[in-house]
Amino acid sequence: MVPALLLGAAVSANAQEVPERESELRAEARTQPRGEPSPRLGGSERPDEAILSGRFELEGSRESAEQQVNEAISRAVEKMSFLTRGFAADRLREKNPIRDSLETEVRGDRIAIRYGDARYETREGEWETVTATGEEVELLQTLSDNTIYQTFRAPDGEKVTVYRFSPDGQRVTLDITVTSPQLPEPLRYSLRYRRAGGDRSVASR
Repeated sequence: MVPALLLGAAVSANAQEVPERESELRAEARTQPRGEPSPRLGGSERPDEAILSGRFELEGSRESAEQQVNEAISRAVEKMSFLTRGFAADRLREKNPIRDSLETEVRGDRIAIRYGDARYETREGEWETVTATGEEVELLQTLSDNTIYQTFRAPDGEKVTVYRFSPDGQRVTLDITVTSPQLPEPLRYSLRYRRAGGDRSVASR
């Protein structure tokens, strides 16, 4: 059976190793009981909310970003059988659309992220049940330095999106990973966004 891959995005187009900090969070996400707070990674000081909040626009062309995602999908499914490979690739493309804009906000112990039509707001470090692509999944959002870690967990797989903000807050890089027991390789790619002029926070919408 081809995984539903409802979690929707993957990790870097260059198949790089997942950084140690991400690996720690993913391991914790698998074992942390829902509803129990997850400690801040690395014991860092409170991140700058102004840096982590704002509206961002995709850098480069949509065509270039879509090509990057398509190449990552091809690598992820190339070891599947011929018939299964085509279906899985179509499913991954459907669940990994490129959005022109991104909105993030960190306010106290709340983290809110809007990507396209999907918006998620949770309490930092606590698992919450949300609806993603029409199905209920578990979501954990955590902060560390100028980074937001977002983990979706479902029976058929896991998605980790790491939002890495530049020190001046003008850019954010999304390293997104989807893994599933039914995928021979994780799907990996990165997207880069720049802060929009006159941006508004998620909460103001």
